Amino acid sequence: MPHILDTEALTPELVPGLRTALRDAQLATYIAQAEAWCHEEGAAYLYEIRDDLEEMSASLGLAEQQRQRLSAALERHLRDEAGDEIISTQRPVEHKQVEHTSVQDLHQLLSNGSGVESCVNTLRITRTW
Repeated sequence: MPHILDTEALTPELVPGLRTALRDAQLATYIAQAEAWCHEEGAAYLYEIRDDLEEMSASLGLAEQQRQRLSAALERHLRDEAGDEIISTQRPVEHKQVEHTSVQDLHQLLSNGSGVESCVNTLRITRTW
């Protein structure tokens, strides 16, 4: 019997967790197409696929039941990922109340070494959309 090489195992996963989610949704035959779609669309994370699932499903030609299974699998993986990685490794963020925020204020924060995270947190506090 000839030895069959599993090329999927040799190629790095473009979007971590996507292959597993597709397998869990019984859609393993769509792995190559889904990864090609992710490459074309620039999707690098499961949450991006979840957010554009209608578009990806249409591109892959998934039936509604298949889309629903994939949606459920993505949600499970995102929930597991959040519980295992994001929550356990995320450090507490110190919030400072800022009355007025301008581009100059943000530039000053970056210049002082506060970093992008501080600027994002400042925007979250001072802006309401």
